[in-house]
Amino acid sequence: MHKLSRAALFELVWSKPLTEIARELNVRDQHVAVACDLFDIARPRAGYWQKVGVRQTCRKGCPQH
Repeated sequence: MHKLSRAALFELVWSKPLTEIARELNVRDQHVAVACDLFDIARPRAGYWQKVGVRQTCRKGCPQH
């Protein structure tokens, strides 16, 4: 089991695709998505990483709870 803070998970989710994160943590990408839902962390929409590859976008700040 991996323990990540909300801020650490947020940084991971907005720095690389869920499939990459899941591979690094040795879990399924659905588990990463569920963790995001539990922490109330918005995930990049479909196509986000393809767009980032074409042009850099501004990173969002982690919303506070």
